[in-house]
Amino acid sequence: MSAPKNRVGWALREARVVYERAERHDLPRREIDSSADLVDLVHAKNSPLRRLVDSPEEHFIVLCLNTRNEPTGWYLAGKGGGATVAVDPASVLRAMLLQLADSAILLHNHPSANPTPSSDDIALTQRIVDGADLLGMRILDHVILTEDPLRWYSFRDAGVVFAMAPGSVVRLKHGR
Repeated sequence: MSAPKNRVGWALREARVVYERAERHDLPRREIDSSADLVDLVHAKNSPLRRLVDSPEEHFIVLCLNTRNEPTGWYLAGKGGGATVAVDPASVLRAMLLQLADSAILLHNHPSANPTPSSDDIALTQRIVDGADLLGMRILDHVILTEDPLRWYSFRDAGVVFAMAPGSVVRLKHGR
């Protein structure tokens, strides 16, 4: 590139556009059959998701899955303070579409170490499940994690939201 004589700056004659799908970060390709499998994946020693879960701020993550319930990538849909995180349901669904995901598991951390969902957590999950259903995609679970790998809350295991979602019958097993 060269700058014309009486002008300051540079002329861009060519541009390259790069499309990036959801982050991959070397998640192991193993089937997730239960909330315990997800917790093991997140809390694994070299897991890129572990630092987000152990953070003093809330993080909301969309874990995209293929038809065999194997992770294909993840997307950070929201980062908040110590007690809340703002998440746009459309951004969750957009991430799934861009990743070409068959399904997804939602997860977020509670830095307070109390994995009990708030009424806002339940309402947001219902909105995302309903939106995914309209698009022919499935949300398999929403898991609230803490730093302690033995303390988590699975919406599916508790029968919250997912018992009402049409077409949400999946292979996911319950509990440990």
